[in-house]
Amino acid sequence: MSFPNFPFKEIAKAITSFGYPGDLTPADIAKPTAGKMMLIHKWFLLYFSSITQEDLCNTVMDRLNHIHHPKAQRRTKLLKEQLERAHAGIHRKRQGAKERYKKAVERHKAVLEAQVEHTKGMEQQLKLKAHLAAQIENSVEDYVRGLKKGQAVYENIHTEVFNFATKHQAALNAMEAKLNLSPENFYCCIKPGSSGASLLQWFHNLL
Repeated sequence: MSFPNFPFKEIAKAITSFGYPGDLTPADIAKPTAGKMMLIHKWFLLYFSSITQEDLCNTVMDRLNHIHHPKAQRRTKLLKEQLERAHAGIHRKRQGAKERYKKAVERHKAVLEAQVEHTKGMEQQLKLKAHLAAQIENSVEDYVRGLKKGQAVYENIHTEVFNFATKHQAALNAMEAKLNLSPENFYCCIKPGSSGASLLQWFHNLL
């Protein structure tokens, strides 16, 4: 049984356009890819959907219809019934194949949509990570600047206090020299518990 107008060349050309350049060998055609299998399946559906029961009867039964022997007629009738059942089975399988093809296309679209959503999600995550990294970097820079400013203020205060204490120590030394007293006798001359005694003792301890 032959199938007229079967699109062998069209299928080979379509497969070639899917990335198989040059002459296709049986091994090349046998390599399964999703796109190639769906394309071949589509060609088969388009071809077999054009075959009718009348085409099958004309192809197979023409010669048998001209035989008038009773046994031959009975066999012809049985063969027609078998062809009808076969055609009904082919029709059911064809419908099932169409449904499976439709579902496969829907799944393929769903996968593509999921991939697009995943890509968008990854891009958003990368943007968020970059934003957080920039915020962390800015916070670190602000902390370092604040630390440097605090260190500078501390050094200025320490320098001022040291200069102030040095000046007062020089004044105390001058007073000791004029009074010709030792430091112990000098502090004893100041009334204990007074603010002056406390301040002088603090400066002495600081130095």
